[in-house]
Order: sequence, then structure tokens, then C-alpha cells
Amino acid sequence: MGTFEQFYLGRYLDLNGINQTQVALANVTFTQQASALSNGTVDAIITFQPFLSQAENLLDDKAVMWPAQASQPDCNEVICTKEWAPAHSSLIERFLEALVQAETFIINNKDQAMSIIAKDLNYTNTYARAYVKTVN
Repeated sequence: MGTFEQFYLGRYLDLNGINQTQVALANVTFTQQASALSNGTVDAIITFQPFLSQAENLLDDKAVMWPAQASQPDCNEVICTKEWAPAHSSLIERFLEALVQAETFIINNKDQAMSIIAKDLNYTNTYARAYVKTVN
């Protein structure tokens, strides 16, 4: 409770016409999610790596997965101090340019991007494929 995953679940339910009162939420820590799902304590989880792979491994061929964000963009922030930013403006500019280049690469090279993401982040191909699909 109180995490981005709870927010994503709420958005997912809203976007799919499901009233949040129709769902019983359980406050399960990320490290407990996979076992709670596999032992039937909960019916479903919304999670991220490495917990997604843990659940997938425990459930084996019983796992059914889909991206909860659908086409919603993921939002993350980069933060620094007010003192650091002015002294490193060229570094910040290069960093932002690199993010744009990475996004463009993913858009133009989805299969290669999926392979890189899966390998470098130790994601399953299924998870990497779902991640790459969210980038238009």
C-alpha cells in the first residue's frame, strides 16, 4: 500500500471500468508477493522486477501476465541539489540527450531493445517484451 504499484492498480481498474470497491486489497510487501500469490493468499499481484520473475518462477506454467500500465507512460524523476545543477549544466544536457536517443532507439529497434533490456537487467523475455511495447 502507498506505492506506485497501488497507483497503477487504481488506474488500471479505473481504465477498465472496475470499481475499486470490487477488489479486496492486501498489503503485501514486494518480497512477499511471489509466495503470497503462489500459496493462494492473494489472487493477483501488481509488481516489477525482480519480483515479477520470482512469481513467474514459482507459478511456472500457471502464470498469466499482462502489462498493467497498458499504454500509460511510466514517470520517473531524476533529482539533484540546487547547488549541483548549475555547475553541471552541460552534463545534464548530455544526460537528457542520451535519454532521447535511448527512447528513439527503442522505438526504431524494438526487438534489439527487448534483447538488451532482458540481458542487461536480467528480465524475462516476456517482461522485456511488455516493457518495450509501452514505448511508442
